[in-house]
Amino acid sequence: MGKKLLFTLAILTFLMSLITGCDSKTSTAEPTATASPTPSNLEWKSPEPTGAVKLAQDIVALQKESLSFEAGNYEKGKIPPGEYIFISLGKSAQYYSEEDLGGSIIDNHNFPTFGYVSVLGAGNVTNRGCLISVNALERLGVSGAKQIYEMINNVSGYNQSGMYKVGVDIPEGTHTITSLGNDGYYAILSGPVGNNEIADNKIFNGSVTLDLTAGQYLELNRASIN
Repeated sequence: MGKKLLFTLAILTFLMSLITGCDSKTSTAEPTATASPTPSNLEWKSPEPTGAVKLAQDIVALQKESLSFEAGNYEKGKIPPGEYIFISLGKSAQYYSEEDLGGSIIDNHNFPTFGYVSVLGAGNVTNRGCLISVNALERLGVSGAKQIYEMINNVSGYNQSGMYKVGVDIPEGTHTITSLGNDGYYAILSGPVGNNEIADNKIFNGSVTLDLTAGQYLELNRASIN
């Protein structure tokens, strides 16, 4: 309950700003005063935002440069082609798709938490989360989708459902994944949604050992990775 409350209080403005496209105007200022206040030493100070709040503000600011995009429907050409991080903003899986101009789906995906997509620029995009260009990661001071998700949700060491980039979100090498309940699922992909081939996938119960190479993508559902 403590983590949920902290997330609600600290990140509510972030979620609303991504959904509405409005920058945060909330101040966390506190008055400072001496025992005998005078006009010169009684003032309001606004501390610099840190952590998740600063990250949220920085992501919103990237919209001006077409490096991040809020939830919405985008006509062809509105989102520059390239690789983007997808961050789910709700508790349930959220949807991404790109359709050609005839209305046929080129590729689509439901993201329970976070992942990666390749915008091809071939048609219209439906985005029900937040898209962040991988070209902006250095400016944001983060490594990849997993770190952004952890910061937004005030968690560390997240290792369950999501799409992980090998060599970025998780190291390359041998990993053991374990199903959470029945029918865990994994897929090893050559690239992000919209530009990949499946190297291996399986519905499984128990534990499975995988050898992963940098540049691959690992999708997990109802499973965890060590």
